[in-house]
Amino acid sequence: MENNQKASRPRAPRAPKAATPGVSDTRQNTAAPAAKPAASQTGAVPAAAPKPARRPYHPRRRRPAAASAGTPAVPVKIMPLGGLGEETGGYKGYGFTTIVEILSSALAGGPFMKALSGKDENGNNAMYHLGHFFFVINPAFFMGVDTFKKTAGDICRGLRNSTKAPGQERIYTAGEKEYMAWLDRKDKGVPVGESIQKEFIQLRDELGLTQYKFPFEK
Repeated sequence: MENNQKASRPRAPRAPKAATPGVSDTRQNTAAPAAKPAASQTGAVPAAAPKPARRPYHPRRRRPAAASAGTPAVPVKIMPLGGLGEETGGYKGYGFTTIVEILSSALAGGPFMKALSGKDENGNNAMYHLGHFFFVINPAFFMGVDTFKKTAGDICRGLRNSTKAPGQERIYTAGEKEYMAWLDRKDKGVPVGESIQKEFIQLRDELGLTQYKFPFEK
């Protein structure tokens, strides 16, 4: 039988795509594709050489462009509790803050979301009534007080004994700094900021109690 199959013309290899300055992309580091093998006189196509394995592309491997001296490569942003996006658990912080907003606003009748910005519709400073929510749990109804204290203590001790960030000497657990501040202020008193001092003085003058002088007045 006569073989009518024509030999295919080899294709010239394509030049690799130029790399973007400051951006690492594994797709740009792969070799150019080899030319397609030509068919033989009998119509058989020789087996192609195995292609080298390459790592799959992932957008998280991309690096930000190099920044000039004194300028951070990535802008500093405030991330939600848990991180940004679903891969780092940002949805957990989103759900947690939503629950806090509902319990402190819907149940207590307090303002919520943009009403807590401290600004009115004209952009001026405005006071608002902040809602609060408190609840009490009796551990005796669950695992018992002693078991609860031991487990909670083990968790806090494990957190404090974790690997410290560079330049840090101590890891604080939630509420620890507030407790230390209470130990200091229960005897020395609570420091009053300048804005609160002005409000005290204004209220005193409005009530006609000018004979009284605050210790912070100069």
